[in-house]
Amino acid sequence: LSVATTAPTLDTKNSDGEGADDITEGIGDSDSDGIPDYLDAQSSGASDQHLIPNQTVDGKTRFLVQTEPGIKIVTGNTARASSNHGVTITDANIGNFGSLLGGEPLNATDNFEHVGGIYDFELSGLAHGQSVNIAFPLESAIPINATFRKFNSATGWSDFVINSNNRLASAPGLLGACPEPGSSQYVDGLVAFSNCLQLTVEDGGPND
Repeated sequence: LSVATTAPTLDTKNSDGEGADDITEGIGDSDSDGIPDYLDAQSSGASDQHLIPNQTVDGKTRFLVQTEPGIKIVTGNTARASSNHGVTITDANIGNFGSLLGGEPLNATDNFEHVGGIYDFELSGLAHGQSVNIAFPLESAIPINATFRKFNSATGWSDFVINSNNRLASAPGLLGACPEPGSSQYVDGLVAFSNCLQLTVEDGGPND
């Protein structure tokens, strides 16, 4: 089966604020990150492939997720199957499209309330065993007694594994503005009321 969608009608507005109007930029995806060029302010090439928006629906609340220069970040399979033009997804998106094939998974429910955003992304440009930092400007501050969860289409939800190559860190930051990945402003753990989260993830590791 295939899903047919209607191509958007573009006009002379500038949806991504990048300079060119929507008609000029078009509906293509020149950097292959899962976001159409007319919605993607980070579509100019290698210089910004380490940046991706959490969402593109409302420019006023559009935050940039950032990894290290030289690493490329793109939207994940569930975000693409959900037609989400950004890395933020919802529990409903996972319930509908969270399997490896973009369909309904077996274990979509969780016993935890998900706050601050659910993110679906893929990284490339790493060597096997390499760890990389990713910084997330959260949609709401980290609550007290928070736990960071991850989703696997085969096993469902579980806690993020922390070891020498995989870590969680937080920074106060500002709503929508975070220190760069690897900044000394990040401290280990989920610090309550922080607006910024940094993941350190190992390629091929338990959180990959």
